Amino acid sequence: MTAFAGTGADQIYQSGIESLAARSPLIVAGKITHYNRVVTSSSAGLEPIPLIWTVSAQIEQLHVIKGAATTTILTFTRVEHSSMVPSNPDIPYWQADYGDLVPGQTAVLFLQGSTGKPATVLPAGEDAGALVILLGDIVRLQEVPGAGQSAAWLDYLRTSRSDKAREAALRVLLQHKTPWNSLAPALESLLKDPITSVDLRGFIFGIVVFAITHEGLAAPQTDPVRFLCREFVAEQNPRSSLQQLLQLKLLLRYTGQSEERQERLPMEKLVIEALNQRAAMKPLPAELEEQYRQIRATYPAVH
Repeated sequence: MTAFAGTGADQIYQSGIESLAARSPLIVAGKITHYNRVVTSSSAGLEPIPLIWTVSAQIEQLHVIKGAATTTILTFTRVEHSSMVPSNPDIPYWQADYGDLVPGQTAVLFLQGSTGKPATVLPAGEDAGALVILLGDIVRLQEVPGAGQSAAWLDYLRTSRSDKAREAALRVLLQHKTPWNSLAPALESLLKDPITSVDLRGFIFGIVVFAITHEGLAAPQTDPVRFLCREFVAEQNPRSSLQQLLQLKLLLRYTGQSEERQERLPMEKLVIEALNQRAAMKPLPAELEEQYRQIRATYPAVH
């Protein structure tokens, strides 16, 4: 079977802070002190704008999240950049969510040894406790032995109230090849919950599409496709509907691959049925109508 080629944005479905935690023997947090910033690149003009800078600082009174530290102070450096500068392709996509270091706030350091140079430094932001709690949960779950770890992550997906925690749980569960009949009830419960954020709803939809198109779910894949189709037809938020429709277009591209087309036809038919059902409910917003127009050019069965 040939997996579908996605985009760089697919990184958010493949790895996150839990991946970094798993490969870091020592994780510590602490207040940023002795902060110093040196600008290494600026824009041209009379009032240059800092583009790239290097921060050097310390953290003190270490809070150990994983491993054992043999010191109470750690010095580190971190290169940061303006939003005007393209992201460094060597830095994982998800790390951009954590922003820049701020003097007096908390930083989390991921080290390869008890006193080694930090491999990664993440700002904890104003709500430092949330990141420290999340990492503590992740480390605890990663220490659960054997098959019990998947069950622990599934329970965490159901009970956590944090979007980042649930995203981490979903990535891990799909990497563990969790059966769809175990995963689906938790996802359906989350999507029925009115307090589930729009962002998390979008992440759930996107990661299920990613799992299907990268063959991360065991056959039959028609069951997760039915799940996606039900959610698309029922979605009332215009922004969410557009995001879901763009994801369904990716799914149609996947089903249309010539070498696998026959066995993927049942999934394609389900998507087309859902598109037609949604179009028949009421006039489509202009943004959706444009996407439908593009789909109809390839799939005349779409009304």
